[in-house]
Amino acid sequence: MAGMMQALSVGMELFSKNKPTWKNADGEAVVKAKSDMGVHDSTVSNVGQSIEVDTVLYPQAKGLVGRKLSTLNQSEIALLNQSGVSKSLVSWSKGAARFGLGTEYHLGRLGNLVPGMNSMAVFHDHWMAYQNVQNFGYLAGTIAVAMPINYLALGSEYYSHLYRNLED
Repeated sequence: MAGMMQALSVGMELFSKNKPTWKNADGEAVVKAKSDMGVHDSTVSNVGQSIEVDTVLYPQAKGLVGRKLSTLNQSEIALLNQSGVSKSLVSWSKGAARFGLGTEYHLGRLGNLVPGMNSMAVFHDHWMAYQNVQNFGYLAGTIAVAMPINYLALGSEYYSHLYRNLED
């Protein structure tokens, strides 16, 4: 069991260039460059749909990459929209930034609260970017696969085994 978990952990790290971890996200979601494969920084919140800008096609938006979503002002959000980011993901309305419910701005809180969730999101984002699939059904289905892989790599089965044998 330990060998399988270690193999999963090493495989995930080699694939995503990030070590699976129980650590929660240290910060909120940020604007990402499309070339980041969905992950600008593995320590910030990565749970949910990224706000990504193509800095090759829209170099004027390069300065927004890495910025916390909560710090964006009206002109910066307009620049994101002009740079191809859908208004369903981010817009300005009634004097405030508005983000889609499925974005990292909202769902990212799970990465701050649920141990291991941000690690799973980093792995999943690399997996989706590698395949370059934009289908929501496929994306949702692969979360159901990435999550157990992540938690097995983190040793959850080992802890379950120890718990089941506490009475022995």
